[in-house]
Amino acid sequence: MALIEPELIKSFDLLTYLDWVGKPYTLTNKKHTKKYVGVQCIFHNDQGQYLGIHKDTKAFHCLAGVCGRSGGLLELITELEHISYQEAARRVREFQTGVDTPKPQEQPKAVITPGIHILPPEASKEFKKAHLDYLSGRGFDPLALIAEWDLYCTWNADFYDYRIVAPIKNRNGEIVNFTARDITGRPDAARYLMCDEAKAAVSRKHCLYGIEKTTSIVLIVEGPADVWRMGRGAVATLGTEWNTEQVSELLKLNATDYYVMFDGEKPAIKSADALAQTLMSRGRSAHVLELPEDVDPGELTPEEAKTIREQIGLP
Repeated sequence: MALIEPELIKSFDLLTYLDWVGKPYTLTNKKHTKKYVGVQCIFHNDQGQYLGIHKDTKAFHCLAGVCGRSGGLLELITELEHISYQEAARRVREFQTGVDTPKPQEQPKAVITPGIHILPPEASKEFKKAHLDYLSGRGFDPLALIAEWDLYCTWNADFYDYRIVAPIKNRNGEIVNFTARDITGRPDAARYLMCDEAKAAVSRKHCLYGIEKTTSIVLIVEGPADVWRMGRGAVATLGTEWNTEQVSELLKLNATDYYVMFDGEKPAIKSADALAQTLMSRGRSAHVLELPEDVDPGELTPEEAKTIREQIGLP
């Protein structure tokens, strides 16, 4: 008899579990498709996040070209927590999507105060030509963008190497977390790396990038680059895998209208529809803006972004 039913593996709340166990992850890694969540491989000295975990099957496989390890969800949990397969099966039952089951008792987390100390120690305001070229190559005015969004950069760093660091702030404008965007385009580099949960003042699952610049109309997008393109009034859920904590933060804004504009791919549109429906179920006015397939808000031209802002009433 199987230790765990297949349907429970499919409905396992992977992101909530990774947050709980303190395992940083990325939803954007060139080594994996969008069907995977990337984490640092636990079987070799992984300098990226090459262990891909399939969002549906929860099967994992390392694509770093070093260990080649693969396996299922129970094996992954036993390796992460050093527990038995029976205990891992119990953990799967504890983390079920949409089911209000008691979560395991978390170890007390040290209180981290908001502030610049949350950023990587190598974070600097001395942007190199490579950083500025990356931003201008994506159609941004580098100096204006850096000033508007309080961006930092890194180079020759151990983990956050050659990245643009985007501080994630609370509604009061205090730094509570961060995400770091790779500028090299290396196939072995994760596009985004998040702050270690243990060092963040606010968990990633409670964060909305850009929330400190919201207006009475809120445009909800996926990532920081989407916010940069769309401007003030846009907030990012840091991926299409939004959660109830982020919905709660959105509701606290008391906006007159919410617009959801994720990438033009079918899974992203489905997630956008679900988010809009959730907001409407809470008595809010919410709408979905669909982009053509394979179009990313961050890749819109300034003129296209301006047109959308005018259409939804963003100043």
